[in-house]
Amino acid sequence: MIGRSFFLQVLVVSLLGLTAFAVLAALAWNALGDDQFNEGLFQRSATLVEMLLPAGTASQAVQEEVLRDVAGRLDFNASLYEPSGLLIAETDKSVPWVEPTVGPGEWQTMDSQRQWLTQLPDGRVLLLELNRGPLPNEMLAVTLTFGVLAIVIAGFIYPITRRVTLRLERLQKDVDQIGPENLSARLTVDGNDEIAKLAQSFNRSTETIEDLVNRQRLFVANASHELRTPLARIRMGVELLETKNTEERRDELRRDIRELDALIDDLITMARYDAGFSRDGWESVDLLELAKEECEHVDECEVNGNSVVVDGDRRMLQHLLRNLIDNARLHGAAPITVDVGQDEHGPSLAVRDAGPGIPESDRGKVFEPFFRGRGKQNKDGYGLGLPLVARIATLHGAAVRVSSHPQSEVAVQFA
Repeated sequence: MIGRSFFLQVLVVSLLGLTAFAVLAALAWNALGDDQFNEGLFQRSATLVEMLLPAGTASQAVQEEVLRDVAGRLDFNASLYEPSGLLIAETDKSVPWVEPTVGPGEWQTMDSQRQWLTQLPDGRVLLLELNRGPLPNEMLAVTLTFGVLAIVIAGFIYPITRRVTLRLERLQKDVDQIGPENLSARLTVDGNDEIAKLAQSFNRSTETIEDLVNRQRLFVANASHELRTPLARIRMGVELLETKNTEERRDELRRDIRELDALIDDLITMARYDAGFSRDGWESVDLLELAKEECEHVDECEVNGNSVVVDGDRRMLQHLLRNLIDNARLHGAAPITVDVGQDEHGPSLAVRDAGPGIPESDRGKVFEPFFRGRGKQNKDGYGLGLPLVARIATLHGAAVRVSSHPQSEVAVQFA
């Protein structure tokens, strides 16, 4: 499970690093703190010294002897003072006088808990000091200790993080291999975590880009080929005008120019739709009303159905309907019927004609630019009508379906 999640790998590395730091810091603190006293133990030891001291009525020599003996055994420095601050007894190293601020039987700590004092019931003041030398520079020692811990933990985490970064570096090298002349290159998918999923997503995107570029190259090649035919006829027509300048010849030339103009318009439209579009100009469009407007210009074309409103670009939807009707007129047979309605899937429109329809073997190709089915090579048009229909439908979130039973039909289903 952890190997499949980059997030979990990072989390585990972080937790392991923090755990290692905590353990090592505890061990280091324990090692540095061996020369420090336990506060509770020292306080009890100091109370023991207080209990073993002779009464204030004992001679100064006796008090000093007992103080030296007890403090020496417990490894303390000690001094015993009169209430006025007069020294009574001390060890080899005395503890300077400090005015007590606590009552009899209470302990007062000083000097970062290394020195303690208490006032005895008879008023004497006992001062004790833990007999240890301070570190030369405690702040420097702590800094160095934690610096060493950081280096140790970095050495622990490095192999794991390096493994992750190496995968990212491999991905970067694979990405650098992809270029205009090598769109077939793919990233290496290693594992099943987020990095692997990123590589898979990138490969899918690259496949899409490669497909788009190949389609664009094919589109440009086909467009160039298709443009040659009307241009060649126009060139020939212009040359023939020099020897045979008749009205019939001029009509043929005008027809060729109109055909070329229509082809160029379709190419520009296809390129514009492929480049993307904005929904800013969308509006509510009545499909029934739009179908009636387009059918008015075609003989034997009728519209059936109810008023259905969709959100979209009116000009695009008008182009879609016009291409469907023209396709039925050029490649089908009258009468042409446009049905507009609404079903459980959403708004829909269908253009039917009495022609034989599209052979089943060609139905997967009719939406490819410049495709012409068997027997259609001599028909008007360049194979851009249905591809434009499919592109406009896709931009509007609709799907296009072709069928031939019981009539030839191209239907558009809106979501």
